[in-house]
Amino acid sequence: MALKIDPEESNPNNAIAMILYKKGEIDKAKSLIQEKLTTKEEIRYFFTLAMIHLVQGKAVQAEKALNKGLELINTRNPDILIKIESFLRTVQFYYENSNFKSSLNFAKKIIELTNPLSKEYNFACALIKINNFRLNKISKLDITKQVSTLKNMGCIYDYAYLLKLKLESIIEAGIEQENIKDTLEQLSTIFEIFNALGAGLELNRVKKIQEKMFPIIVKDYSRRTISTQYLKTFSNRAGLISAHLGDEDFIQNTLDLIIEATNAERGALFIKTIKGMEFSAGRDIDRTTI
Repeated sequence: MALKIDPEESNPNNAIAMILYKKGEIDKAKSLIQEKLTTKEEIRYFFTLAMIHLVQGKAVQAEKALNKGLELINTRNPDILIKIESFLRTVQFYYENSNFKSSLNFAKKIIELTNPLSKEYNFACALIKINNFRLNKISKLDITKQVSTLKNMGCIYDYAYLLKLKLESIIEAGIEQENIKDTLEQLSTIFEIFNALGAGLELNRVKKIQEKMFPIIVKDYSRRTISTQYLKTFSNRAGLISAHLGDEDFIQNTLDLIIEATNAERGALFIKTIKGMEFSAGRDIDRTTI
């Protein structure tokens, strides 16, 4: 499994540049597009160049290239395939630039131009849902139908890409505790897909998402561990009170329980009386009296 040119691609040079982009070989992709632009102002070159500038952090140049491409679409009125491919790049561009409203609008344009059975239609449908989720227009994000369709079509890169966007959106919105395990498993699957495809750009992006998950995992693990420990401690405390309240060694046993729960090496218990705080008991971790 590896990145390859779509056999229906009408512009091999642009396709090669996009493969280099997906591999993370940004400079090579940029050089190829800029070289081709010196001989021909092909519309799709500008959208690819916009994506390249964006990933390089050159926002002004990226917007300029995108707007040039959109301007050429308006003036030249190219065939529908060029429009669809260009709008797909525009959807991705605006999404990656966190302009979810514009990304949503162009995704809707793709819906108007494509067949419901096509990969482009399903890709756009998924982006419409993801953008709506980002814009807080929907509370639940479900693109199962779209990604399953793309997977069955053999569009593995698009399948993994959309799943990544979905998980990233959910994580940034605040992931629920019960979804942490499933999210980690899906991220691992996506990582393996991009790694097998040699898609270095998205591979690095998945790594960053996994890094974002680390403090969430630690927090959840700590919370569950502490909750379990406290539950056990309070349960033991209740049993101790019920069975041994008033016994001579009740205070020592209580202190032993506290030391065990807190993983302390030793502890002391003071009781407040009318004379002030008075030492009542002292114990080591091995339950010997201090």
